[in-house]
Amino acid sequence: MDGFLRVDALSALIIGLNHFVRGWLAPIYAVGYLRADVRAGRITDGQLRQYYVLTPLFRGRMLLVPLADIWA
Repeated sequence: MDGFLRVDALSALIIGLNHFVRGWLAPIYAVGYLRADVRAGRITDGQLRQYYVLTPLFRGRMLLVPLADIWA
């Protein structure tokens, strides 16, 4: 990306933690909570669909932030 992205040790650590927490732990626990909310009528199927569309976009942004070389 012509110097816009850079990885150092701290960025790699943040990306690894982000991947583990947001990529593995949060979705595993979210499924149970979301199913219970749908059954109880607290959220609709449309809101559930919106969650599953927007969550990967949010995670992608969270992965780009530590890579951004703002000092370039």
